Amino acid sequence: MINKLCVIFCLAWLSPSLLAQPNLALALEACRSELDTQKRLACYDLIPLTENQKAPSAATSVTAVMDPQLTAPAAQNNFGLENRKQNTDNIDEIAGIVTKVSNGAHQKLIIEFDNGQVWRQTDSAIYAVKVGERHHIRRGALGAFYLGNEKSNRRIKVRRDR
Repeated sequence: MINKLCVIFCLAWLSPSLLAQPNLALALEACRSELDTQKRLACYDLIPLTENQKAPSAATSVTAVMDPQLTAPAAQNNFGLENRKQNTDNIDEIAGIVTKVSNGAHQKLIIEFDNGQVWRQTDSAIYAVKVGERHHIRRGALGAFYLGNEKSNRRIKVRRDR
């Protein structure tokens, strides 16, 4: 008797999701037939994941559009600030001449470049930087940035202050 009740309960519980499968299959097939990639992605985003979930409206879906008006100087000014504000044009490396070097807390370097950017050392490595030298900052994995130069294979981890 308990087994029969369990089976009936399970079938009653699964039946709405089984009925929703054809709608999901039709929606997926409709999205799959779309040729434009942006429209196809928007179509997939509008499909509800569960029967109780409402599909998001087109007004609430966010699409990132590259602005062709951004120039290289604008990209350089935003280098290192991606985590603080939304930026769609990322570059992998910038270079500049050091105009000021100072020590912060725990003898960590604070380096100012000729373009006005200020970078602060975040690791505890020892690295020599002199005013007038040319250094580069390269993007690393997981949002890290590294300061180095062409004369040495050493580098330090930095973050941008200004």
